[in-house]
Amino acid sequence: MNDPATVRTTTGNGKSARTVARLLLRMQFAGGACLAALWLWTMPHGFPLDHWRCWANSILPVPVLLVCTWSLWMLWQRREPRLQSVQLAVATFLTVALVTGSD
Repeated sequence: MNDPATVRTTTGNGKSARTVARLLLRMQFAGGACLAALWLWTMPHGFPLDHWRCWANSILPVPVLLVCTWSLWMLWQRREPRLQSVQLAVATFLTVALVTGSD
């Protein structure tokens, strides 16, 4: 019988599950960075600092862009274990922003 520790997990196309997971992580962080940059570029600016639209349009996209870019760099350095909590935090933040951001 095969020992589970020595069996290599593959997907249907021959890629290892770890390779597919890395690709999905890259897609999540690259998509988050692109969406934050697009949001920052296209949304109107000039609201007062205490207005929620100032925070949504000018301030909050910057940390999202920085965290996603940092995460892509960490993936390139092959430091995935450190990114598990960051992945959950970014996914949660983007989901909450999407749900609560609509008027």
